Amino acid sequence: MEETKNEKAMIRRMKNVLFKSFSRVGETALLLAFFTFLSQLLALFRDRFLAGRIGVGESLDVYYAAFRIPDVLFIFAISLVSLSALLPFFQMELQAGKEQARLFLSEIFSVFILFILVLSAISFIVTPYLVSFLFDGFSSHAIRETTALSRIMLLSPILLGISTIFSTVVQSVKKFVIYAISPVLYNLGIILGILILSPYFGIYGVAYGVIIGAFFHLLIQYLVVRKESFTPSFSLRGIRWNKIISLTKTSLPRMVTLSLSHVFLLILLSYATRFTEGSVSLFQLSFNMRSVPLSLIGLSYSVASFPILVKVYQDGDYQRFLRSVFYPLRQIVFWSLPAITLFVVLRAHIVRVVLGTGHFNWSDTKIVAASLAILSLSVLAQGVNLLIIRAYYASGKTWRPFTILSSSLLITFPFLLFLSRIFTTNSYFRSNVESIFRIQNVQGSEVLVLSITYVFWTYLSLILFSFFFQKDFPFVRKFPERLTPWKSFFQSSVASVFLGLILYYILHMSVSLFNQHYTLGLFLHATISAFLSLILWFALLIFLKNEDAYSFRRVVTRFFNSFRRQIYRKDVTGDIEIHS
Repeated sequence: MEETKNEKAMIRRMKNVLFKSFSRVGETALLLAFFTFLSQLLALFRDRFLAGRIGVGESLDVYYAAFRIPDVLFIFAISLVSLSALLPFFQMELQAGKEQARLFLSEIFSVFILFILVLSAISFIVTPYLVSFLFDGFSSHAIRETTALSRIMLLSPILLGISTIFSTVVQSVKKFVIYAISPVLYNLGIILGILILSPYFGIYGVAYGVIIGAFFHLLIQYLVVRKESFTPSFSLRGIRWNKIISLTKTSLPRMVTLSLSHVFLLILLSYATRFTEGSVSLFQLSFNMRSVPLSLIGLSYSVASFPILVKVYQDGDYQRFLRSVFYPLRQIVFWSLPAITLFVVLRAHIVRVVLGTGHFNWSDTKIVAASLAILSLSVLAQGVNLLIIRAYYASGKTWRPFTILSSSLLITFPFLLFLSRIFTTNSYFRSNVESIFRIQNVQGSEVLVLSITYVFWTYLSLILFSFFFQKDFPFVRKFPERLTPWKSFFQSSVASVFLGLILYYILHMSVSLFNQHYTLGLFLHATISAFLSLILWFALLIFLKNEDAYSFRRVVTRFFNSFRRQIYRKDVTGDIEIHS
């Protein structure tokens, strides 16, 4: 009897945590960062299993190439249901009543289903031609395999698109725990495909895992939609096409803007097929690891800030709008710089711990580590870019991010061709680059061309965003200078240089204490060294009286106090009380 009561209490507490609402940017960003960390941790295990069981070569190249086409299709498909575009519309409908908002959601759901099914059917037919055109460096067998895998994974944009519609409800009611769990389940589904299905179906089992993950991503968010009584129904009758057209006009530039980065990545992978076999996998693996700090920092703060940016701009509170931009911007700078330092100094440890198993050899490790060191430099620029893009979206200036990113891409393409030519024809330049990253005479070093090009694009975009933001938001000039990120950037830069030097010193002083031939020894060596260095880094920031360090300490304290109160607070009926 007592055990039953304890089990029920535990279930109530779990539900209370899952359906808790968050309204503060700092707490929400911390929550998203925590679950993003879990998602990225699973993503690292996913890549470890892929690299260890399949190995860098044609099969893994085929999988990553095949994944790109459904990925780009998904971006085009959400032109109707882009979260950043749909959220303001849904919130306006919600002001007119809950049933009105549900009917609007049903209209969007119905039109999307029709649109995505037609688009998927067309994609299914043209996939062989797209694969042959984009990945002309593949063998005929690899092209056939890529085509088959792409067609299987065309189901994922349908499931993820519906999930995106549901996430509008989830974010509107501020159930950020559910929103944050969905990527965790997505990666879990892919891992199940690798571990359980791939032994029977080969690389196709991984593709089936992508579908399973997309279904999990949809299912967890549907729970909130059903609980909040927003379950949409499919019907093409009575659709207010003027609303759909208005939403599409708003969403179209956002979709095109979002697609630019995905299309650019597709082009880089297409270019990689002209290099040695395995280049696609080597670049993608390093790119995935670089996504960990970006997701934890830049994406978490930009996602957490967006609903607030929309509201305060609609209210005409421009000073608070700028505060809602500059506060997360300072936090992005504050955390990105030490993250970059850690990834550059610990690049070999990270790659060996994450991927160093099975068919993944030492040459692969060195190339991925060098590529990771370069790509990690983009974390700061891309994190700030994500935040500024959402600030533009919240203000209704939706075409400016597209013009900035497309302009930077037009400059980046010639840079890619120029750098590739210099790297392949100028032995002096190539040997110097290889010497910097200690990959002399290692096959596959041309992958670094793709990494350098990507970093160039992110910082060029940041420069353009910084220039136009002051022109498009003239009230920024009246914003108090003490709240701008420049002081934080200087202090964080000094502290990050200190962090790098201390970390490098601790690593070399303690190398004999850990067995470098085993994953556990490498992990402990890197983790303990990083932990000690970060303590000294944070102490230096406190000594410098860095406002962001003090702010982070307050956010953490408030976050855990809030969770503790929420979990153990009960109403008069004995049930856990859930607050909106």
